[in-house]
Amino acid sequence: MNNNQRLIILLILVIIFEIFMYLLISEMHKIDPRIIIFDLRLFYSPALYISNTALYTPHIDVYLFIFRGVDMIFPFIYSLFFIQILKRLKHASIIFPVLALVFDLLENSILFFLNYIDNIKIDYYIYLVNIITPLKFLFILITIVIIFYKSFKALRLKHTHVS
Repeated sequence: MNNNQRLIILLILVIIFEIFMYLLISEMHKIDPRIIIFDLRLFYSPALYISNTALYTPHIDVYLFIFRGVDMIFPFIYSLFFIQILKRLKHASIIFPVLALVFDLLENSILFFLNYIDNIKIDYYIYLVNIITPLKFLFILITIVIIFYKSFKALRLKHTHVS
C-alpha cells in the first residue's frame, strides 16, 4: 500500500469516526439537550461536571459508553492521518500529533473513570482534565498549522520552479 492509499484510507476513517461521534452526540442531545460532552470543552468546573452527570439516564449512559469507546480509538486514527501528511510533506517532526494522541487518550481515560468509578475525588481530576484538554487542542492546532505552512511552502516552491 502506497502513501496516497494510506492517506486516503485514514482520511475516510477520520470522516467516518467524526460522523459517527456527531450522530452519537446528536442522539444524546435528543434525549436531553442539556447534556454536555466534556471532551469538546476547554474548561469547566467540578460543579458543572457533577450537575451534568446527574442528568445521565441509562440511555445516556449507553451512548456515553459507546462514545468513550469510539473516542479511545479516534485519536490513533487522526494522529496517524496527521503523521502521514507530515511524512508526505517531508517534515521530520511528528512529535505534535503524537503529543495530541497522548493527551487525548489521557483525557478520555480520566473522563471514562470519572463516569464509571465511584468514590473518587472529582475536583482533582476535573482540574487535571482542564489542563490536559487545552494541551490536546494546542498540539492538534500546532500540527495543523505546520501542515498548512509546509503545504503552502511546498506549493510556493513548486510555483517558483515552474515559472
